[in-house]
Amino acid sequence: MRSDDVAPGMVQRDPSGSRDIGLRQGVITAWDDLTGQNTVNVEGEEFTNLDCVQSGIGISYAAGDSVVVMKKQSTYFILGKVASSNGMAGSAIQEVVYGYSDTVGSTGGGWIDVPTAPVSVTAYIGSSRKCIVIWRADVSVNNSLGEVSWDVTGASSITVASRAGMSMIMDATSSGSPSTAVKATLAGFYTVRPSIGLKQGLNTFTMKYRVALHGSGTVSVFGSPQMTVIPL
Repeated sequence: MRSDDVAPGMVQRDPSGSRDIGLRQGVITAWDDLTGQNTVNVEGEEFTNLDCVQSGIGISYAAGDSVVVMKKQSTYFILGKVASSNGMAGSAIQEVVYGYSDTVGSTGGGWIDVPTAPVSVTAYIGSSRKCIVIWRADVSVNNSLGEVSWDVTGASSITVASRAGMSMIMDATSSGSPSTAVKATLAGFYTVRPSIGLKQGLNTFTMKYRVALHGSGTVSVFGSPQMTVIPL
């Protein structure tokens, strides 16, 4: 036998791993967000604590989620959710940014929409019923208090600033008439979850303003509003 006949067999190797790979569809019956411990029903058989190809943000599952399960030899892996548009999966990051500013007088203790144009973000919230809201604005106060928050409408109904941490505040007051103006860029973030009423489906997050006055104060100014929603 010629050496060039046997050489290919000596240097070529089979692809690494087994070719015994198959895909199945399963249903999550239990999932622990903290540890990732899980139970998955695959074609009527219960499997516990399958490994996941994903990790970190976006890996949250809920009971009833359909998932793709890959079998490699005797090991099963969860590849991800099975979902059609407007189905069980959530949408990608949604955001809106504006460059205008608004001068707002006292709102009498109530909340108002952003005067120039609505600052609203609509996002599809998946079965995890969780998301992160990030909002920011340039706020200028002078013997006044300027507060920025948001509410949720659509599939959910969450009242503006109904929970601690859902608003950011800029406040300045002095005995002078008027006080020295104070301006800063404020940014806030909040994790919205099922316990405060977030529901699966299309949800609209809308920024709101509130202004209170001290002594000779007249207005607060809000500029460059921005809002981002990250479905989890």
